Amino acid sequence: VTEPEEWKQNRTVDEQNRRNFGYIWRAWSYVGMLLVGGIMLWLLKKPLNNAVDALHNSSLSALGFGLLIAILTPPALLLLMLTVIGIPLAMVALPLYLIMLYMGKIVISLALARTLFSAASFTKVTPLFELFVGITVLHLIKLVPMGGYLISMVATWIGVGAIYLSLKK
Repeated sequence: VTEPEEWKQNRTVDEQNRRNFGYIWRAWSYVGMLLVGGIMLWLLKKPLNNAVDALHNSSLSALGFGLLIAILTPPALLLLMLTVIGIPLAMVALPLYLIMLYMGKIVISLALARTLFSAASFTKVTPLFELFVGITVLHLIKLVPMGGYLISMVATWIGVGAIYLSLKK
């Protein structure tokens, strides 16, 4: 029994549509991170600089704290959801957790760009250009076929840990 030719054509069209959606999603993610990062630089310049400085001072402990936060927060939120009193708290904490994960990517992008610019001996660079270069490099790293997702995940953990360390101070 052979497959009808129409099914094969529909399958190739579906695969192409999925591939195109992936490209659109990556572009949207890049532009969205640039916009959110720019707004964060405008509104939260000092806390972002504190988080990047905390990352430069202790990156290994930032990775450890970020990993702990990423692993322990979802089960803690699920446990809170099991209690009647904890449901509203979990409903508030879940969006804050997701925002913190996204902010971690922006913090690691800034730290990556500052490291690159200091290695290249650039002294006068605007924070928006640092953000642009950092986000671009982070998104290019995410395109690596086998390890891009893992590198992005570890980078997010480091960024979340840097935020925690700066809040802890």
